[in-house]
Amino acid sequence: FFGSIHNTLNHLLVGDRLWMARIEGTEHDIRSLDQILHEDFEALRVARQAEDERFTALVDSYDEAQLEAPITFRRMSGGGGEMSIRLDRILMTVFNHQTHHRGQVHAMLTAGGVTPLQMDVIDFMGATGTE
Repeated sequence: FFGSIHNTLNHLLVGDRLWMARIEGTEHDIRSLDQILHEDFEALRVARQAEDERFTALVDSYDEAQLEAPITFRRMSGGGGEMSIRLDRILMTVFNHQTHHRGQVHAMLTAGGVTPLQMDVIDFMGATGTE
């Protein structure tokens, strides 16, 4: 969808930063969904790791009632109209979006002759000792 592995990984970071700003009710500097936030791969990797840690801390901070509360935000598409969605539904959307595009990266790596890491949740849980 985005022409390269690097661009796809940038898109994932763009999406996460956009949703994080919506969740926190803060401004963001996202201009488009194909915006390149980091031309350098190492800078992108560091930013990705920081965003993952940020998301983990945010999700860990919520209780059940907060997860059921609606978040109101302005859309980037469709004329920029306002929309309200429960936080738990937003988080499902974010994680599904990540899974979708990370799967594309996995396929691109495989097509390029690289054997990517195992992505099955059960294998990941066993490898990290968090069974």
